Amino acid sequence: PLLSAPSHDPGEPVVPPATARDSLRGVMCVPVLQDEAHKCRVKNSTSAGPNGISARCWNKAPKTVKLLVLNLLLLAGRPPKALTRARTVFIPKKGGSGPGGYRPISVSSVVFRHFQKILASRFQVAGVIGDVQRVFQPADGLAENLTVHKNINYSYVYFGRRKFQFLF
Repeated sequence: PLLSAPSHDPGEPVVPPATARDSLRGVMCVPVLQDEAHKCRVKNSTSAGPNGISARCWNKAPKTVKLLVLNLLLLAGRPPKALTRARTVFIPKKGGSGPGGYRPISVSSVVFRHFQKILASRFQVAGVIGDVQRVFQPADGLAENLTVHKNINYSYVYFGRRKFQFLF
């Protein structure tokens, strides 16, 4: 049947995949199980997305319904547009005024955030995210990316264009 996979025997150790390709297959081709969905659930205190489904309501939904929705998202390979819409709220910064004095926060659907947390957990376990990538990582990627950009610009000016032909 659709969305079925052999169960893992609790008495046997979990063996990691041999290659990165096998790791990616494990991320995208293995159905979402109940314990994984529970471990990656969205906190009840988070804001509802533009579709109006609150985290509390989603977390109270029957487990079978949540697993069905999450596995359908995984099987489809692409989320429906309704789940990718986000509501952007501007939060004032301390002592800031004018347009630069606000921090934009985009809030997407609770269902989609739950799905993203599951994928993030799987990518982290599979080890397929490089050290320089900031996706799904609790780090200040903006500060690091700005530093790299500044150094590339400085090196370009200092060493000249011919050393950086590969960028153009």
